[in-house]
Amino acid sequence: MPSNGMFIRRATAGLAGLTVASLVLTGCLGSGLEENEEVGGEAAERVVIAGAAQPGTFAFDAGGGGSYEVIEFVINNGATLIRYPYEENENGVPAQNPSEFEGVLADSWEVSDDQLTYTFHLREDVVSQQGNPLTAEDVRWSFERKFNTPGSSTAAIMAPGLTDLGSQVEVIDDHTIAFTLPEAGYGFTFLGNLTVLIAQIYDSTYLLEQATPDDPYAVEWTRSNANFGFGAYELETFTPGEEMVMTANPDYALGEPEVDTIVYRVASEPGTRATLLRNGDVDIAEELLPADQADLASEGVVEAPEVVTNNMATVQLVANKAPFDNLAVRQAFDWAVPYDQIVENVYRGRAERTVGLLPASLDGYPEGEFEAYDYDPDRAREMLADAGFPDGVSFTLTVSNAVPDLQEAAIQIQSFAADAGFDVEIREVSPTEVLDGRRNGTFEAYLLRQQLINLSPFYVLDIWFKTAPTSNVAQWFSPEYRELIDTGTLVPDQLSDEAWEYWTAAQQMLIEQSPVIPMANVSPLSGFRSETVSGYAWRSDNVLDYSLLVSAE
Repeated sequence: MPSNGMFIRRATAGLAGLTVASLVLTGCLGSGLEENEEVGGEAAERVVIAGAAQPGTFAFDAGGGGSYEVIEFVINNGATLIRYPYEENENGVPAQNPSEFEGVLADSWEVSDDQLTYTFHLREDVVSQQGNPLTAEDVRWSFERKFNTPGSSTAAIMAPGLTDLGSQVEVIDDHTIAFTLPEAGYGFTFLGNLTVLIAQIYDSTYLLEQATPDDPYAVEWTRSNANFGFGAYELETFTPGEEMVMTANPDYALGEPEVDTIVYRVASEPGTRATLLRNGDVDIAEELLPADQADLASEGVVEAPEVVTNNMATVQLVANKAPFDNLAVRQAFDWAVPYDQIVENVYRGRAERTVGLLPASLDGYPEGEFEAYDYDPDRAREMLADAGFPDGVSFTLTVSNAVPDLQEAAIQIQSFAADAGFDVEIREVSPTEVLDGRRNGTFEAYLLRQQLINLSPFYVLDIWFKTAPTSNVAQWFSPEYRELIDTGTLVPDQLSDEAWEYWTAAQQMLIEQSPVIPMANVSPLSGFRSETVSGYAWRSDNVLDYSLLVSAE
């Protein structure tokens, strides 16, 4: 089954859910721009972005890299073998197609007749940001580092497709490398994992020069040093707490980006970012409040992209402790969530009601198969009474104090769920406390806005419900559910009717059991000054691909 061009069609073959958080980098990588240097607005081939924070690490596999700003930096400073291709959608906004793949560092690849071995042919004219040629050894060593780095999630995420590098990875020559999987059905999820930031390829020659006996893979070094890969942009200067400047890599595998310079300025408050954009001080503002975004778009100067994303606002009901250890209580709460009010009042209509976790953009998705819950307080009260709670249920809903849209959603839930028999106390905590509470299962219920950025059905249905308690967001464990998805992933064509029978049954079980309540898929929370910049495209990780930006002169 050869793939000699850019695309591969459903090659029969986290990424873990990511929360919005901020990290602080203590080192300084260089000075900022000179005070009289022109940026933004009319400056040709230069784009200024206002973001919430700077990355706290430059390598995702070094740990602590789950924040928006880290993901955005890493995907622009690094590169993967393949990616989901960009295609125009019905709104005219380019969006990645999760059913197909195209090459980045890989020029082409083929799959063996038994659908177990994937042989990648690397582009032969690619050099790293340090000038070293891309080799198959760079690919092999990159995965070796990721599998052997404490705090890296790569090994857990690549399983069960890739678990033993020694027996499954073969360097054939300088520009050819093969991966052999134990089951044909693992291939689609394996390819999906190769598209995301856990699978970025490093310049092994350069990093080994930075290695020490105590840091043999230069992991610590990459926490505070960048430009060790093959990405579209290089970090030029870094001024802690203020800004960083990135310049286009002329040797990028897909061609030198059009925008020469990206100036990323820190503005921690979303209202400040909106003001900078409105005044023309920046060309792009990220992580805006939906209300500010809607106001800016209505003024006609700022464009706010509208596209269905996988950036999903959810309620996680912890199913191994009261009150949500009771299935009837979980189901009653599903009827107590004001879905339409959250879409309109919190997201100003810039979100879409969602049913289940599986992306509807996947080939073969069974449209109309799943019924959504609606806000029905009378039905919720009746269910609570039948379950032995005639006086209602009280619980604490935890939310991050760094995600303002979820704070607003919590207030909507608190207000509307009261009429459904739920007395909701809102508890706001730091992003670190959210992560700790998730891992330890200490909450009763909590809100998350996350993206499952490998969009293979098995990955989406597996990643939040693993058997390990620290990897199970709702502490919900079901042998029947596990059997459905583990059997489904053995089907060679993961988007076939046969496979969709398993994915449909598994998603239906999630809907009925209500351990996680998807509320809405949120449109991109960015704004663009239309007279100075264009080129937005939706990525599965919901960050901005700088290489696609076009600066208007």
